[in-house]
Amino acid sequence: MRLNTQLNSEQLFSAVHLALSNWNRLGEWDGDLLESLLLVQGERENVDDWQNPLNRRKATNAVLTRAIEKLEEQDETGAAVLRERFIEGRITRQVAAHLHASPDQVNRWQRTAIEGLTQILYSQERKLRDAQYEHLLSALPVAPYTQLFGFQEIKQEIIEQLLRDGEPYVVAIAGIGGIGKTSLADAVVRRLIPALAFEQVVWLRAGRDPLGEPLTSEEASWELLLATLLEKLGVAGGSDGDLDARMERLAGSLHERPSLVIIDDLEKESLTQFILAQARRLVNPSKFLLTTRARPTVSAPAFFRSVEELPFNDAAALLRHHAETIGSQALAAANEADYEAIYEVSGGNPLALKLVAGLAAVLPLPQILEGLSSSRPGPIEGLYRHIYWRAWRSLSPEGQQLLQAMPLVAETGALPAQMMAISGLEEGSLWTAVTELFSRSLLEVRGDVRERRYSIHRLTETFLRTEIIDWPEEA
Repeated sequence: MRLNTQLNSEQLFSAVHLALSNWNRLGEWDGDLLESLLLVQGERENVDDWQNPLNRRKATNAVLTRAIEKLEEQDETGAAVLRERFIEGRITRQVAAHLHASPDQVNRWQRTAIEGLTQILYSQERKLRDAQYEHLLSALPVAPYTQLFGFQEIKQEIIEQLLRDGEPYVVAIAGIGGIGKTSLADAVVRRLIPALAFEQVVWLRAGRDPLGEPLTSEEASWELLLATLLEKLGVAGGSDGDLDARMERLAGSLHERPSLVIIDDLEKESLTQFILAQARRLVNPSKFLLTTRARPTVSAPAFFRSVEELPFNDAAALLRHHAETIGSQALAAANEADYEAIYEVSGGNPLALKLVAGLAAVLPLPQILEGLSSSRPGPIEGLYRHIYWRAWRSLSPEGQQLLQAMPLVAETGALPAQMMAISGLEEGSLWTAVTELFSRSLLEVRGDVRERRYSIHRLTETFLRTEIIDWPEEA
């Protein structure tokens, strides 16, 4: 049963009263007798068969028993009334005679006791939900953006699909590289988490081995994702046994606990279709959210939503915001005509706009626009290649040395000490290079004031691997 996301004290009072009234009717009531509370769901660890209504009813009674014991510390008479009325099943007149009180007095004690019991459960549930919220949030990588521009309608649409009971169990965000799929998925999940509609959230990145090297087959990619998923969900037995056995264990976990699995950055259509087929075996009530560069097919067993380029107003707002972030004051103060010129040649692709902002920190805008105009016709990859080459050639030797080492960094990012180790730069040179790469929009900085982690966009990594690291003749 999914969590009741609306924790309302009045509704909880009614539910508590109903649960007490049905204390001894084990298995005879099909309603929600507090089963959707985290307090009750936490009893699942002590129950062998959670699907058995009798066991779920016992779990509810166990939570109520502890709450009544807590109530007894502040209202001994009220706790006694609840035990006699509901646990022992005595009628009001019998309780009144035992406590030497009138039936009306017993009824008043009972109502006050249920109100106190409700408040105890509300406070305990609120603490559990706050802890669960922080736990789910910690499962996400650091947000790859400081502010999301555009995508409001599509974000809301995807949220509604993921919160809906039943189908669709798989939702896919499709679009070209650099269009903002990962940022959109991140924003969606951060909006979902406070609702606590999923007990577990797992974020996976597709298509790379632990050292960042591309995997050679769909099966190898899924094997790695499967192993990581089993580990993060804490499934007993982990990666023991053959593929079928591991899939069966994973399916058991995802069928029992509503979970949201995000698989980010699928590149090829064949891998996307393969992952879709595997995910369909694991859903209900759990759901999957994919980001992919592959365009949807009519027969795909998922809800696909394509992401298009930003309209001009959102693109201009993003460009100005990013220029301010990286310290490109001249571009931040540019007029609308300059932004329109940039938009005309680079479109509303967020990554392309950020890279242009980085180039504008060192090159005159007319020179940038002239080069982009000659490379804009055709696939977006050609535009990226042109921008990356211009950015690469504008870097200092230290900047090039650090950037060339960045494909070795894990998806979670690297700490400064790790970057010094993989790049071979001394501390002073490292910080100079970090500042330079950040100002060119080639380095993503994440974390808080106490700890910073650094990484690069997947397209930047692709450029380095295909154009720089193997030193083609054009270099």
